[in-house]
Formats: sequence, C-alpha cells, structure tokens
Amino acid sequence: GTHFIYDNGVVDFYTVINEGTGVAEKIINPPGNQLNLAYALIRNYTDQSGQDNDDFEFHVWADNNGVPGEDIIDPFVVTPEASYENTSAMTRIDLRPYADELNNIQGNFYIGFLVNQQGEFGKVHCTLTDPGNFSNSYSWNGAEWAMLEGKDLHFRAVAELIEVSTGMVEGTVTDINGDTIQGASVFVGTAEATTDENGYYSLVADPGVQDVLVHADSYI
Repeated sequence: GTHFIYDNGVVDFYTVINEGTGVAEKIINPPGNQLNLAYALIRNYTDQSGQDNDDFEFHVWADNNGVPGEDIIDPFVVTPEASYENTSAMTRIDLRPYADELNNIQGNFYIGFLVNQQGEFGKVHCTLTDPGNFSNSYSWNGAEWAMLEGKDLHFRAVAELIEVSTGMVEGTVTDINGDTIQGASVFVGTAEATTDENGYYSLVADPGVQDVLVHADSYI
C-alpha cells in the first residue's frame, strides 16, 4: 500500500498524553484520489524508569474545518507495543475489519487516540520529532483541538490509493421565460461556479451522483 508519513523518522523526544487528553495526525488524501485505509501505525515509548503506558482509545476522525471532527468508525481500545526490549516500537493497528467504513474515503482525515481509560498509569507516551517540519500533528486538551506547534508525532497510515475521475458539468441558467441569468451561483457538491453574461457556467465536480443547485438574486 501507500504509506502516509509526516515525520523524518528520528526520535528526538517523547511526549506524555495524560488521561482526558489526546493526539491526532492529519492524513492528506492526494487530489484526484480516494483511498482504502488498511493500517495505522502509532509509535509509542516506554522504559524501565517508569515511563509505562496504559491502553488507549484509537480513533479515525473525519475532517472538521482543519481539525478532527466526527468519528468515521467506532473507537476501540489498543494496547501499545512498546516494551523494555523495544522502547519505541510502532503499535500496529489493523483496520481491514473496518473496510465498510474506511474504503473509498474522499478528502483528508485523522488518526489518533484519546486516553479515556481509568488505567494503572493514567498516561500514554508517544515519540516525536522536534523541531518538526509538517504541521500535521494535533493535540486535544479535553475541550478543543489545537496544532502541536513545531512537533511531528510518529503516526502513520497505510492505504490503497484509487484514482477517481472528476466530471465536467456545464449548462445555461434561464428563468421561466427562457431568458438567461447572469451572475447566478451554481453549486454541484463542493464545486461552485458563476454564470457569465450569457447565463453559461462550467465546473469540475467530484465523482458520484450530485444535485445541481442554483441561486440568483431576485429569483426564488
């Protein structure tokens, strides 16, 4: 599959995610593609000095204006794979059983976790690169999401990329008398156009069945 990596792979430090908080990584879906999400990889950290981990609640979130939004799948509990023998191991999360929800994803999304359990340690550790270069990592303080400024978490995704075809939609907007309307706004899914002096518009729409909506001043 295609690996989505937004870090340089160097473990500079680790960060502590305490109970009631969380972290996420934005996965950027390339334009003109949809994807089937198969795996998530989250690099945790532990050592014998007491940096142990609780289990965490793994999530895949839809995008909500640049931060994690609604859950795409029901969250589930994951046990970090970091051990005293491999202190910064990648925790591998198989998402193929969730193919019904995670196939044909369009647009950006987020992978990550919350620490909601009443665990023995009350925290989970993750590795990071500092300073970072990608600005794709986010933190949840229990009330809102914010970018993890200057730091890159080692969270990765593996997916099958599928190229999709966009379509040209064009036409002419007229009133009930057949007269063309200039300056009307035309919406097809997320695409938008404005009619010219002849009432003509054209736009490139996302794949799938779409409604064409038209708005013009002084018209109902």
